[in-house]
Amino acid sequence: MKARNHAILLCVTAIAILTCAKTSAWATSWAASTDELTSPSFLASHSVGVFRGTVVSIDYRTVATPSGGSYAYTIVRFTVTEQYAGSDTGREKIIYVAGGQNGERRQAIAGAPSFNVDDDVVVFEGSSNHWLFGSSFGMHGVFRFIKGETDLIVLNNNGFPVTAINNANISVKEDYRCELSLDRKHCDAWTSADALDTKTTKELEPMLVNATDFENDIRDIAKNTALAPSRPLSGTEFVEFLKHFVAN
Repeated sequence: MKARNHAILLCVTAIAILTCAKTSAWATSWAASTDELTSPSFLASHSVGVFRGTVVSIDYRTVATPSGGSYAYTIVRFTVTEQYAGSDTGREKIIYVAGGQNGERRQAIAGAPSFNVDDDVVVFEGSSNHWLFGSSFGMHGVFRFIKGETDLIVLNNNGFPVTAINNANISVKEDYRCELSLDRKHCDAWTSADALDTKTTKELEPMLVNATDFENDIRDIAKNTALAPSRPLSGTEFVEFLKHFVAN
């Protein structure tokens, strides 16, 4: 499929990424507290779908601007393990993320979710209709499963381990950040705010949420929350969408 066709399809499965978009013909401003942004029910109600999947490929594309320049975006393809809520589009799902490789330079978007092939993740698919392309939403809308000592560990998009989940909040332990191994399957080390306060995965694991409980809660919350509708972007709207994030 050509890049322009990919662009027009963006809104169906766009992940929320940056700070709230400015009010315009294609975006509605909004405000949300940190508590709301860590609420699974809030995330689900502003998403077109919620699923768990494995990343199978990552591709970079660009779209031309009227001024002769270009904006980059990233296409992430998943094999869907389970669709918790929303439209089931089959075993493969495509997500679009603003920013990416653009020729010899990289257009990095602050707060954008990052993915690598074989990542095992839960994704809240941002709703284009509500334009929740905010950094807080993007950070809180992606969760990663990695190997622990005895069970899977759940990380948020910043690499902090999840300690608890309920309908109103997903809590993380911000004292420690996971330094992923090269294969991104486990933590090589935990970076601490206090360099003297180091812990191993075995020491941290009892403080963290059980991965099965986390998934069960996400599944139940997603199924019992009214999801947001989505609306296709025109080619012009898509360019304006990328322009906003690159400019900010």
